[in-house]
Amino acid sequence: MIIYECKNLVSLPQGLKYLTALENLAISDCEKLDLTMEELELERKEGGSLRKLCIEGVPKLESLPQWILLGSTKTLRHLYIGELENVSMLPTWFQHLTSLQSLEIDDCPELSFLPEGMQHLTALKRLKIEGCPKLSKRCIKDTGEDWPMIAHARKIIV
Repeated sequence: MIIYECKNLVSLPQGLKYLTALENLAISDCEKLDLTMEELELERKEGGSLRKLCIEGVPKLESLPQWILLGSTKTLRHLYIGELENVSMLPTWFQHLTSLQSLEIDDCPELSFLPEGMQHLTALKRLKIEGCPKLSKRCIKDTGEDWPMIAHARKIIV
């Protein structure tokens, strides 16, 4: 499912939580979308089948809400977040994405550090960080403060 350039979209449909077979979700360039208000209505514990999630160009977003995974903490394999200028930190629930193989973070200038527990993402094969100057400094090979948490990934692009 692709939600793209919906300039006047302010919330996601309630029925989204019933799409239990949904494997791909992309939310892009939705200027007025406020994902913080959806939490109680859309939260689903587990049983989701989301494998790929892309969130970019949602300026009102300040942090990634866990409900956006639609109960797919164990099935999500690819996550892309980009153009989120107000996101300053990633949530602690990241450590529960045990099947995550690819994480790409692009153009999140306020993002300062990775959450604790990133070293538990043992399936992580590819990590790409671009356009995140504060975070990039912390992820420099061998010397960055966050390097020990990501060193296990096979391919790291900073």
